[in-house]
Amino acid sequence: MDTKENPHHFFERLSGRDDYRLRVGDYRAIADIDDRKKRIEVTLIGHRKRIYKDI
Repeated sequence: MDTKENPHHFFERLSGRDDYRLRVGDYRAIADIDDRKKRIEVTLIGHRKRIYKDI
């Protein structure tokens, strides 16, 4: 299984928001997941200490 086949297994929804996060070591990827189009759009990547201040 990979991220493309089942993104909801790897991405976690951000509380109170419509976007999702993916943990990659000390970094986070913030993304929108469109299930109808089967599309993952990464909107922001950053260090875990700073990423949530930018969204």
